[in-house]
Amino acid sequence: MEISFKNEKHVLQVCYKKVSYTKNDRGFQNRESIISDWPQMIESSSGIVTENDLIIPACDFEHKQVEQSDLIVLADYLVNDATAESHLLKKQGQRHYLTLKNGAAPYEILRFFQKETFEVHLNYSLFGVGIPKRDNFKLAELKKGSGIRVRINGKLDFSASARRERIYTEHDILMKYYGCMKNCTFVSSTVEFGKKVNPDEYKLIDLRKTLY
Repeated sequence: MEISFKNEKHVLQVCYKKVSYTKNDRGFQNRESIISDWPQMIESSSGIVTENDLIIPACDFEHKQVEQSDLIVLADYLVNDATAESHLLKKQGQRHYLTLKNGAAPYEILRFFQKETFEVHLNYSLFGVGIPKRDNFKLAELKKGSGIRVRINGKLDFSASARRERIYTEHDILMKYYGCMKNCTFVSSTVEFGKKVNPDEYKLIDLRKTLY
């Protein structure tokens, strides 16, 4: 089913990798490759963008937020569990329908702004990033077809009474901005979309710190 939105939507495609581990795991086998390496192709259920069309699963057809949103984020997450015995990454596709209230919309550890250009800012929080604390600032201005790669890490210490180990977390975010789109095609919710992944095509913004 094809429709045209009443108002154009900003569209972002995001591949988001989040790896968490404990102090005892810092030397676990293949840690660096799990954190740094990306698959050449991701089978995604979040949706895809063609030259003139946004394609998303039909299960969202009657979702009120689709029409009410200003910004659609097609996100594919690769996440591991710090407490799991295996450090294999789990894949999950998700769509975020965001409203640019006063020209701004938070997303994970980022904040998007629509000003004269489409801006991406860091949106630091202790539980989102960990320590050391980072100041919030503009990471990039995105033009249609441009993309960035944001890498950041942190650690989270728990009180002795919590009886939990220190957790280290690393985020590796690839995002591409497709500008504003008005046409949308809804397809079967069981369809998966092949997305090529090449981190070298994205401008790197590396905010990682040495952690002990």
